[in-house]
Amino acid sequence: MDIEELMCPMCKRVYANQDDLIPRLLPECGHTFCTKCLNELLQKDPDQPFLDPIDGVECQRKSCAENYPRNFALIRLAEKHEAKIAEEAQKREIEELER
Repeated sequence: MDIEELMCPMCKRVYANQDDLIPRLLPECGHTFCTKCLNELLQKDPDQPFLDPIDGVECQRKSCAENYPRNFALIRLAEKHEAKIAEEAQKREIEELER
């Protein structure tokens, strides 16, 4: 899996199931943004229609990103990716100790 699939398209941070890294889904178009970036998008031009910055689809504007659904599929994939990285680091440490 390409790491970019686990990253917010705006800030390029890897999603996680914590704080402002939680991936939030725009149901109208299916795109996902981290909580922080979605909150920033929602604050821009509040009197204008809320358009997805990727494809321009008009989406329902909610008061904050926390009111959009979490993308649980991306959360699970990000957690698996993080676990794999931790496992690889642990293997490297063991290999270094065995030398």
